[in-house]
Formats: sequence, C-alpha cells, structure tokens
Amino acid sequence: MVGKQRLGVSDKDSWKMFRGSAMRTGVSASRIPRKPSLLWVKEVGPTVSSPVFVDGTIYVSTITGRIFASNISEKEIKWHLYVGSPIVSSPLIYNGILIAATYDSWIKDTSFTGKNFLLGIDSNYGTRIWNYEIPGGVFSSPCLVGSDGMTVVVGSKKD
Repeated sequence: MVGKQRLGVSDKDSWKMFRGSAMRTGVSASRIPRKPSLLWVKEVGPTVSSPVFVDGTIYVSTITGRIFASNISEKEIKWHLYVGSPIVSSPLIYNGILIAATYDSWIKDTSFTGKNFLLGIDSNYGTRIWNYEIPGGVFSSPCLVGSDGMTVVVGSKKD
C-alpha cells in the first residue's frame, strides 16, 4: 500500500474526498518514493470506490455494505461498520464525520434494505451519527461545496 517512506499525516497529505477536493482535480501535495514496496495488506471485501485518507487512517467502503477504517501505522483495522446496502462511491470526510451514500440495488435484481441513505458516521469510532433517506441509488461520490462547508451534494439514480 505504501512505500518505505512513512506517509505523512498532515492536512496537505490528506485525501478527504474523491479525487482529493471539491474541484475533483486529483492532485496531491504528497510525495511518493521512486521505488515503492508493499508493506502490508488487509482484505476488506469487494470495492469499486476509491479510499479516502485523513490523519493516518484509510477509509474504504465495499459493495457488501461495509466501511472500514484502517490505521496505517499500526497496520490494523480500527473499526468497521455494516450499513446494510452496497456503497459504490467514495466516502467524504469533514470535521470528523465520514459521509457515505448507499446504492441498494447495485447488484442486478437484488435489494438489501429497499432504501438508499446518505450517512454521517463518526470517523473515530465508526458509529452512525445521522442518516437521510434518498430516492434512488447513489453512484456519485459525495462532494462538500459552499463557503460554509456544510453543504453535501450527491447525485442519485431514480430506480
């Protein structure tokens, strides 16, 4: 996952949402080693989304409806949460809240809860803080917009 050089945990090294920012630039100030080597692997299940990285923790969502938080320095899973429906978009982190969205009918002819949600999860403990039901599955990654930093935008597919 990471090279021999230790990944920094400063804000400039964070990757808090899909493609790194609300502008979706995909550019990071982080430096990677010229010859990276594999240090560790944790199996979390099938995923189609990109992970996010904040303060030494990698957050990964899976199509089996789980979210994992892994501490990179300890090489261990800090917590995982089962949300009940597939998550196919990358989560977002803001002010200690991991924001994720479900796509309940992602697997053809299958429904898990029959509903889709935008979820707010405590990024330190993996506990659900809030959830809002959304009409249709969310394939797009949540994006934080606006000068107040309090507006989350997602696109959903009306099933």
